[in-house]
Amino acid sequence: MHKGRSGHGVLKGIAIFLAIVIMLGIIGGAVWIGLESNWYRDWSKFTGRGPNAEEEFAPPKDVTDGEGNELTSGSVYHLPSSMVFARESAQSETANAGIMVAVQITPETATDKRISWSLTWEANAFGTGSWLSGLPEESKPMSNYLSIEPNENDSTRAQVKCLAPFGNKLIIKAQSVSNPDVFDECTVNYAQRLENFSVSFDGFSGAGVNVALSSDAEAVGGIPKLELQKSSVYTLADEYNVNYSLSGRDSEGNLYVTCKKENETTHSGLVFAETKKPENAGSSFTFEECTQEDTVPQDTNSIIKTKGLYFSLPWLMENMGLHYYFVQDHVTLPAVSSVDDRTHLNGVSVSDLTERFNENYNGAGMTRPQPLLRLTVTVSGTYSQKVMEYTYFMIGYAEVKPQGVQIVMPSDKVIIF
Repeated sequence: MHKGRSGHGVLKGIAIFLAIVIMLGIIGGAVWIGLESNWYRDWSKFTGRGPNAEEEFAPPKDVTDGEGNELTSGSVYHLPSSMVFARESAQSETANAGIMVAVQITPETATDKRISWSLTWEANAFGTGSWLSGLPEESKPMSNYLSIEPNENDSTRAQVKCLAPFGNKLIIKAQSVSNPDVFDECTVNYAQRLENFSVSFDGFSGAGVNVALSSDAEAVGGIPKLELQKSSVYTLADEYNVNYSLSGRDSEGNLYVTCKKENETTHSGLVFAETKKPENAGSSFTFEECTQEDTVPQDTNSIIKTKGLYFSLPWLMENMGLHYYFVQDHVTLPAVSSVDDRTHLNGVSVSDLTERFNENYNGAGMTRPQPLLRLTVTVSGTYSQKVMEYTYFMIGYAEVKPQGVQIVMPSDKVIIF
């Protein structure tokens, strides 16, 4: 009996020890995960997506069934219980010829497999306040909005096309000719679409707006305000998400360099990249041999959404990696250490900086706006998506241009500062 109690005590002690070890392991794991996830705010290391990854949107689908599966021309689909058109068939790249739907007749031995196809408006479509009730009589026929063309050789199949947006649901009915009590129905919706949008930063928006480069970090700009213009005729509303992406390169991948070639050997300017000397460089090299590594962070979407976007030197330096660089060709290595020296900006006035980095060419002192930063805004819903690009330009002193020399103004969707 005593021996048994002693063994029981040992087992109890082991169990307590193991429980403590497990508890410490759980606590340690929680702390480690907290540290790795910035205290449970950034799960990128566990999801495989970088912490700066932009939001990814699935491309919109022009026609879907009720489950969201895409329907395209060239295939045959069993008549679904519901369909959604997101645009007129004639405007669709994937469903231009319409959608072929079919019903299955059972049993296979049935002697009469003929099917009649018809359209009706949903119940109460003409009720007070409905979309249809506000239309003139000539706009109310269903044939203005949806067409059904039965297959000439097989009436179990029919081609469905959307001809125009509609604001009340339509019902497709496939009915047995010999037994009218047997039928299938499909409810057809028209999805809301995003027609346009605009972005402003604390009231600052539009094209061709002059904004002075400022030494005040938050002088001009702010948290983005998105205004959406949505279609007014639809039966199915949509929800939209937005992604902001900033780049120091143009749409073809060329780096924006607000560079002035002051003479044959000197280059200086603003750039969203780090200018580095060539690998294995000797005691001399040229500017063209230098490499430019992007410094714009990848998480510009979250930065803009949480911090906003400000058009000032300090803010662009701190949040977007804006650099001032100065490179001399054929220089010794110690002199090249100033290539990526942000402290240069502290000793340069905004006006001097603006004037200094206007492009100089043909010896005429001709100036023009210099592209500096590109903002891509993507607004996406289930059924529509729009992308706009805004190019921000640095512009110099127009009043000092030589007589008769025109400043080349940028095109639409740009903001000048």
